[in-house]
Amino acid sequence: MPNLAGEASLAWANGTLAAASNVGQLAGPAVGGVLYAAVGAGPAFAANAVSFAISATLIALVRGQFRGPHPAANDSGAPSRSIWAGARFLWHNTTLMVLTVIGAVTFMATEIAAVADLPLIHHFGVGGVGYGIMNVAWGAGGLTGALIAARIVTKDSETTAAVAGVLVFGVFVAAVGAAPWFALVPVFSLLLAGSDSFAMVGFNGIYQRATPDAIRGRMFAAVGAITTFASAVSFGFGGFLVEAAGWRPVYLGGGLIDVACAAALAVILRRRTSRPARPGYLRKIGLRERPSTAQ
Repeated sequence: MPNLAGEASLAWANGTLAAASNVGQLAGPAVGGVLYAAVGAGPAFAANAVSFAISATLIALVRGQFRGPHPAANDSGAPSRSIWAGARFLWHNTTLMVLTVIGAVTFMATEIAAVADLPLIHHFGVGGVGYGIMNVAWGAGGLTGALIAARIVTKDSETTAAVAGVLVFGVFVAAVGAAPWFALVPVFSLLLAGSDSFAMVGFNGIYQRATPDAIRGRMFAAVGAITTFASAVSFGFGGFLVEAAGWRPVYLGGGLIDVACAAALAVILRRRTSRPARPGYLRKIGLRERPSTAQ
């Protein structure tokens, strides 16, 4: 993405991609519901498979510079081509590693809260319709937030977007746990989803700008593995926690954890602004920076 969009338009590109993702999240369940009602589950799954094939075809048709103009200067050999290169890069880059840990913790808190959705709708007696409204509100909030983030987030404000997004997200997750009426829950869902889009635009921009082109994809693979593992763990024990504590404490606790993560993130990014790794550090993991024109 940094190579396709360029430095100046990177935040806009990340926001636009987030908006597209939320369009899918908003429209997908509605289309799936219509297909299921009209023709059954089998054709609905088949349509889903076709949609992936269409996506792959569209990606193949994209024309642009996916790698930097001097890839050889960024890649010094076998170590950087290893599947573990991204994980090593994260391990040695304190800022990005802490960013990833904080992201994993927020993922865990959020997914556990998602397990609490079922007892929430039972508590308010709104059934499947209420659950659908919550998801539509989430998709609409994510779409709106991504579109706004694409317009107003810049390179200089990515850290602010990351911190503020996590903070506001946590506030409204906790607000769901304190909601006295179900009518407030979709409103809070919309607002927390919008703030989540801001956080993702900020996080992605920080990751992209701070990682050498040669291993950026593997770095994101490592981040994805860590956050996916956190999600799996949270779903594994989330049901037991909700059963033991109830849905309100889970939402409240998850929101407070997110707020604490935002505070920690603010301190870390304030102390050390994320930046490309130093040459000596890059050599440790088999990479070297592209020489400047002055050299």
